[in-house]
Amino acid sequence: MTNSRYFKVETVEQFKILKYININFKDNALELELLQDNAIKATDKNGEQIVFFYDYDAQKVSSQDYI
Repeated sequence: MTNSRYFKVETVEQFKILKYININFKDNALELELLQDNAIKATDKNGEQIVFFYDYDAQKVSSQDYI
């Protein structure tokens, strides 16, 4: 499902990630997939993938390339 207000999350951490994505990316710019309780994988129109995760130690959303 694409990033939008209607993407369903299951945890508070995923909600914080989705909020970050919606602030920093246009609606429907990314295909999203829930990975873990604190991680969401995003794929852009070119097939590039990145994982956004909630970093408990830093108390913020971070990201890393999806391998």
